[in-house]
Amino acid sequence: MFPPHLPPPSCNIRQYNFWQRLKLMLLSVVFGFISGLTGAAVLLGWIWGSDYALGNWAVIRGGRASQPDALPAATAQEFMPRLAAVYRRREVIAGAATFRRSEYLGPALVVSADGWLAAHFGVPPRGAAGWQAVVGGKIRQVEQAVFDPISSLIFLRLAREGKKEDARPLPVTAFADSVSPPREVFGFRQESWVPAVITGRQTADFDGARLDSAPRSGYRVAVAWPPGTPVITDSGELVGLIGADGLVLPSEFLASLLPNLFERGTIRYPSLGVEGWFDSEAPIFQGGVSRSGFMVARVWSVKNPLRPGDLIEEINGGGATPERWTRALRGREVLVKVKRGSRELELTVPVVNYEP
Repeated sequence: MFPPHLPPPSCNIRQYNFWQRLKLMLLSVVFGFISGLTGAAVLLGWIWGSDYALGNWAVIRGGRASQPDALPAATAQEFMPRLAAVYRRREVIAGAATFRRSEYLGPALVVSADGWLAAHFGVPPRGAAGWQAVVGGKIRQVEQAVFDPISSLIFLRLAREGKKEDARPLPVTAFADSVSPPREVFGFRQESWVPAVITGRQTADFDGARLDSAPRSGYRVAVAWPPGTPVITDSGELVGLIGADGLVLPSEFLASLLPNLFERGTIRYPSLGVEGWFDSEAPIFQGGVSRSGFMVARVWSVKNPLRPGDLIEEINGGGATPERWTRALRGREVLVKVKRGSRELELTVPVVNYEP
């Protein structure tokens, strides 16, 4: 017998050492390969942590990825008085009022202390005078409905309770500023707040020429939520409502409609009195060459110097983009640079109001 830790007496020492080293090298390669795969998986999860649809990785926090958390209980509790449930009608049985699930229209958000609600039901408010809203644990009658056919938003005015001096103001929804993806958010679904992640901002599908100030983009959420779903941040600020195209209609757009709604009870869009499209929505070609800006397809306001076929290349000294366009419409008139055939023109266009 020979000691087990030594090679057999008849063994070639050089050959024995060669095979031992080869085994160690093979083991090192195998373990290195496994370690590499694990490291790559962690790295991919860290890089693409914002894409909730890709798997378990979701939000990057302090250099690591994690799944979305639940909405803090305090935030959920504080937000609930700002959320209403709207029904077509109520039913009284044995002296008690109740609601059938089949009569439920959807959630609505309190946007004014005196009883204006905002919602997205996807349908015009036919018979809205009989609708009922449950807000703050009380049933309130809907006395007025204003529908915006451009965004499909609907605004509901609640009837006043008792005397004006006795009416208690409703808590109002706070609007979030522009959201920078990736951002963890929460959608109100089936009486609970469901976590998700905003993965980017996306231009809506092109559907032909439309009003220059109509909403054209929204936030993309990596889950499929139905139209009307309220989306909030973890601090309880409204990011927006899910629109008909599945994108989050931003709260800043909703907020732009409120001043005129509160003052006159109608929806108004500031506009240059034209319809058309931006090159970010669909390509614009003139003379076989790709162009940037806003293509005017129709002019509907009177005394407007613009003409169908004009390409607005600049607005107030900058590129004609949807973001710059929105800012420019806050004034009373706008200076635009237009390409009309072979001519370059500078025109002053008054800002007018469009009522859908």
